[in-house]
Amino acid sequence: MASKHPNEPAMHCTAKDFLLVNEIATRVITQGVYANATIFVTPPIPLNSPPPPSTVVGFKNANDLLGLLIGQAKGNSQKVQDRNAQSKAVYDMLNLKLRPYVKQIANGDLTVINKSGFDNNAQPQKSAVPDSPVIKKITEGKEAHTAKIFLDRKKKKALAAEKATQKSTKGNTYSAQTTTTPDNEESWKTVLEAVSSTKLIIPNVTAKIFVRVYAINAAGKSKPSNPFPFTQQ
Repeated sequence: MASKHPNEPAMHCTAKDFLLVNEIATRVITQGVYANATIFVTPPIPLNSPPPPSTVVGFKNANDLLGLLIGQAKGNSQKVQDRNAQSKAVYDMLNLKLRPYVKQIANGDLTVINKSGFDNNAQPQKSAVPDSPVIKKITEGKEAHTAKIFLDRKKKKALAAEKATQKSTKGNTYSAQTTTTPDNEESWKTVLEAVSSTKLIIPNVTAKIFVRVYAINAAGKSKPSNPFPFTQQ
């Protein structure tokens, strides 16, 4: 949804855009409403859940749960339902509680809206689909039967510079796939999904595999990196 006026805090997403809901909520916590307490003195939702017997859910707690469910949802129908329900809950906190509060405090002041973590533009800013990641190397992880992916830092910096030029606030997440037969497209299986860090740890590695990584942002999904071989020692 979008605001009708550019001087209103805007949310250019729906509850189904769970990655973007999580990203906006994180921004509101770390850079916005809760990080600027001298401006936003009395948010309508507490940052953290009060202790029992209170049943009020804090905004950070709700968003942390959404992030956890995003990471657990792949291949689990119940977790997918839980993730979608939690995305709706966080979205409603943002849209029905925090956005009207910011609008009231800002009173059309773009500087205040910018500090809130919400967008002040009535029209969504265009964001380019990220380029394919480049795997620099893969090593054994600290835990048994795990592998750690290192992405090319120069490529990462180039993507960050491009993103800054576009004035985009939407960060990349990464997904990783593995296979033992890289020429068979249907054999690729997703082993990591929606990881916001570039420190990618693959679990359950017991043989020679090939790895590829996708970068994802609000505009879409990149083409995969070139397959990279790894053999568990």
